[in-house]
Amino acid sequence: MSATALIRRPSSHLDEGIVSHIEREPVDVARAVEQWEAYGRRRLRTSGWRTVEVPPADNCPDSVFVEDTMVVFGGTVVISRPGTPTRQPETTAAEQTVSTFGYDVHRITAPGTLDGGDVLKVGDIMYVARGGRTNGEGIRQLRAVFSPLGVRVIARAADEGLAPEDRRHGPAGRHDHRLAARPRRPRVLPAFHADA
Repeated sequence: MSATALIRRPSSHLDEGIVSHIEREPVDVARAVEQWEAYGRRRLRTSGWRTVEVPPADNCPDSVFVEDTMVVFGGTVVISRPGTPTRQPETTAAEQTVSTFGYDVHRITAPGTLDGGDVLKVGDIMYVARGGRTNGEGIRQLRAVFSPLGVRVIARAADEGLAPEDRRHGPAGRHDHRLAARPRRPRVLPAFHADA
């Protein structure tokens, strides 16, 4: 079974992206595109991944972070509904792209909000950070989709971290975003991580 990574080219407006926990600094968009080419294309491919490019969303500065648009587990995908309204248009092309793989697709709907980057998967457990980007209703909807599949969804306040009882389920360092899909579907990794 092939391993597939969804990637998305950085927006020319990347320097206008959301900054919340650090001081805003200038972003060299040309360098970001070079990093994306090196990681998003060459590095993943030489590591055995097949890359599929989600159509660009140039009017969405943060759209390169395609992992925020969905949560994938087995043969099921939940399309997010970002808590920041300006990021919500990012999900349309991401959903269209992942739908071509034959996944069972669900969506977070209003008033729920969910950011895929707020979800950490460890085996059959999903830890979800509840805060500015993800609300309780979004977590409820995520749980409604994945609980029947045997997934345990555990919500924590974004600033709370994992409780000691959660840590015993396995070290976070061993989590794997490349979750096995049903045999007729490739494994999909919605990902982009630029060099710091």
